[in-house]
Amino acid sequence: MKLIGIRINNGTSDSVRKNLKQEWYPFLNDYYFEEKEIAGISNELLLKEIKNRTVSECELYTIDKQGPDISVHAIVGKNGSGKSTILEILFRIINNFSKKNLKRNKTDSAELIFADEISAFLFYCVTEKNIDKFYYLSCDVKKNSNSSKIELYGEYGKIECTHTRMLKSELKLYLENFFYSIIVNYSHYSLNILEVANLRENKTRQMKTEGGLHLYLYGNKPAEEQVYQHWLNGIFHKNDGYLTPIVINPMRTKGNFDVNKERNLSLQRLFGLLVLRPQFLDEYEAQKIYVDFNLKTAIEDKIYDQSGRWETYQKTEESDFYNQNYLSVLLDIYDCWCKKISSKQHNIKKITDDTINNIDHLISCLQNMTLENVQLQTSLLYMAYKTIAIVFKYEGYSFDNGVEKLVNKISRKNTHVTLKIRQCIHHIESRLLKGNYISANWHEIKITDFDTNEKNVDEVFEQLYPPIYKTDIRLKNNKTNELVYFKDMSSGERQMLCSISSVLYHLINLQSVDEDSVKYKHINVILDEVEMYYHPEYQRQFINKLLTLINGLKLDREKIKSINICVVTHSPLLLSDIVKNNILFLREGEVVNKEVKTETFGANIHDILKQSFFLENGFIGEFARTKIGVVIDTINKKKINKVNYEECKAIIDLIGEPLIKQKLMLMIGEVYDNKQDRIEMLKKELAELKQKK
Repeated sequence: MKLIGIRINNGTSDSVRKNLKQEWYPFLNDYYFEEKEIAGISNELLLKEIKNRTVSECELYTIDKQGPDISVHAIVGKNGSGKSTILEILFRIINNFSKKNLKRNKTDSAELIFADEISAFLFYCVTEKNIDKFYYLSCDVKKNSNSSKIELYGEYGKIECTHTRMLKSELKLYLENFFYSIIVNYSHYSLNILEVANLRENKTRQMKTEGGLHLYLYGNKPAEEQVYQHWLNGIFHKNDGYLTPIVINPMRTKGNFDVNKERNLSLQRLFGLLVLRPQFLDEYEAQKIYVDFNLKTAIEDKIYDQSGRWETYQKTEESDFYNQNYLSVLLDIYDCWCKKISSKQHNIKKITDDTINNIDHLISCLQNMTLENVQLQTSLLYMAYKTIAIVFKYEGYSFDNGVEKLVNKISRKNTHVTLKIRQCIHHIESRLLKGNYISANWHEIKITDFDTNEKNVDEVFEQLYPPIYKTDIRLKNNKTNELVYFKDMSSGERQMLCSISSVLYHLINLQSVDEDSVKYKHINVILDEVEMYYHPEYQRQFINKLLTLINGLKLDREKIKSINICVVTHSPLLLSDIVKNNILFLREGEVVNKEVKTETFGANIHDILKQSFFLENGFIGEFARTKIGVVIDTINKKKINKVNYEECKAIIDLIGEPLIKQKLMLMIGEVYDNKQDRIEMLKKELAELKQKK
């Protein structure tokens, strides 16, 4: 798929569009928008193609012809040029499309609300069987309006959506015309709900925490207990099995993201990817995984937390099932999983033959077990805990038909939702029941111990140790042969791993979404301020590395047909991997694509930088430029005496650019003719020339 462009219309609030204009913003320069056709809303006339792309242009970024089609484009401009604003408008459009057409039934998901005062068209294209299918999404939402005009148009006009009356099968078919967006933005000053325009009247709601679950109720409470209804919250705080077609990484609360939580999430994502491809970074190769077992973090904390949430559900859910005691439900599910695994010729004894009265009693039983047995029982209890968590979070799972049928359903599913349960089953059957348990603190496992031969991504991820264990990883530095932990790597190296692993993780999950659920086959990846923390060499490698690693996933083309990658950047090194026609150049909110004459793809960084769009005031640092300016001004005023001559000459001697240095020496020599200095300069130049021979 390809994002083609956004047309911002009259009706978009100034606080939403900021310095952007009411005009056409093309992500691809091969298309233009005819404003005279807006009133008619005639789909075939709204977008005009300037030229047909060649096959080589269309397939440029697609490495594996058996995998999804891949396209890459960029947005570039100075700070304050409008890059983040155009992205926010895109997010508002997707959010409003989701609010209009999707309904979340799970309490764990934040409410979707309209992003108000926006009127815009989003144009995009998907390619199927070498045929481009063009779409545009019309989004018009007024302030505080519960009704909105959000319509999707395709090749043959408006694509009808009956919203609440739409059957699940019809919704799936409707959303096949749309795409899923993965957003990665690690900037500390982006997407802050306290700063991003909301415009809907802020109804503060009481935030109450019960058992770890936040309940939002309208009412007057102290400021520290209040949260604002904000459209961004519905995107950040979501557990909906990839139903809402956008995810933003990292997750933020009031603009902040938890660095330690992100580190742990990144490590979990990296384990599978590093097992699949040990040489994730050129400089390092994954060697060993370390695993540790601690009963408190493995299951004790999780069960206590979930029991509190169960009490909250008892107050909010209508189902009578929640009237049951949490522990009895947990143990019923535990029994079902025991029977299911025991039926495969394994005989698993229960935790105890006695009646377990409360969670403290359960934990006490576990504490008195052998190390081997406690890991087995904890794995089974985690499966029960995770079964309840799945019901809390995901559509299509409930207790309505009883615990046994729920367990049977989960055991049949091979999706990201059930992955951790499948990891437990693999761990129990392939390790624990064969006596291979974690016998020491931070038990060492070689990467080569995992079977990756002819395995797909899902099969490799199933082999990973389940979440009852703490895990860490060591990589070999290919230059020094030293083994280093993730925490010992540089910030740039860790950022590269986090950013790319986040994208790959979501691609894997999107591919695994249950066929019975809404499934997006076209993916839009947006990498905002992607060069953050990166040395220029990492910037130069980034796009190639990302494409190579996506290719290494061996994605199923039937499940993911196309991927669009949008890079928002300041880096000319990244732009040298992107065709100029695929770059939106912004200056103070205006499109200035025509000002950039040089083709960027494969261009030398100096050829890109020398265009005034990037550096209007030349290549020299501002401080040095000011100092040189003072020297020139002094010479031009012919106020050179012995004192300031020495000062000016000291500055000239520091200058690294030989042409500037030579010119200034000639200029100062004309107003202060010191032959000895002239001789010394020429001798130095002669010596430098001899060294270059």
